[in-house]
Amino acid sequence: MFGLFFFCLLFLLTEFRKRADVFILSKNQIEKRSFFGIGYAQHFDLKELDGFTEMENYSKKYIHLIKNGKRVACCCNFHMRNYDEVKKALGDNLVFLGEEHYSIKAEAVYLLKL
Repeated sequence: MFGLFFFCLLFLLTEFRKRADVFILSKNQIEKRSFFGIGYAQHFDLKELDGFTEMENYSKKYIHLIKNGKRVACCCNFHMRNYDEVKKALGDNLVFLGEEHYSIKAEAVYLLKL
């Protein structure tokens, strides 16, 4: 019972910490707010980002912002109502770096990385 509770808690904390970001787009920068917009905020200039990638896993689609070859932010169509609008706006301002393939090992490393 304790193990199941710990797994659920760990999953929810990592999923919300890494996937439930809200993007606020302006002309020259993107603001990322974690935990559905109530968490801490990070600002990224559009010039300093390499671009964005897209990943699909079953019915979920993810957009990852890439800076220096690493993921710095993620948004998911499961958590966002305006996912398609955000994707279009990012496509107008950033370079699309391609589609990533889902790998359970790579995603576990990403979710557990601090």
